[in-house]
Amino acid sequence: MTAPGRPLPDTGPQQARGKVLWHFSMSLDGFVAGPEHSMDW
Repeated sequence: MTAPGRPLPDTGPQQARGKVLWHFSMSLDGFVAGPEHSMDW
């Protein structure tokens, strides 16, 4: 445990991680709509 305000020691190589969120809707006839039901092509 470290004292308040002191950074944690570096324990080795780090890997960058993130999330990719992707949303679309498709009706039964194949029409595709984007986020918030937008119909822009």
